[in-house]
Amino acid sequence: MIRWPEHYDPKQAPVHVRNELVIAAPPELVWAWLVRAEAWPSWYPNSANVRIAGGGAELVLRTRFRWRAFGDRQSVQPDSAPTEDPCTAGTYAA
Repeated sequence: MIRWPEHYDPKQAPVHVRNELVIAAPPELVWAWLVRAEAWPSWYPNSANVRIAGGGAELVLRTRFRWRAFGDRQSVQPDSAPTEDPCTAGTYAA
């Protein structure tokens, strides 16, 4: 379950989009792929130009990264481990 920051709560947004995929694998294995952010475009076609700040190979807690999703550039900072709130995010103008 996602605990949305108040200003990102879907109930307050004019439009809310959610991507969901059921994967027959344990959460730890899925998480291992999710933290390899620069590889996302190889399996998630709506992602592009993923860059981890500082050049790390994997996302770790509080690591910032930027990417394009659905054409928008975004800056994200993961805040927690799997099964908890995944991150804080913001979209900025291209």
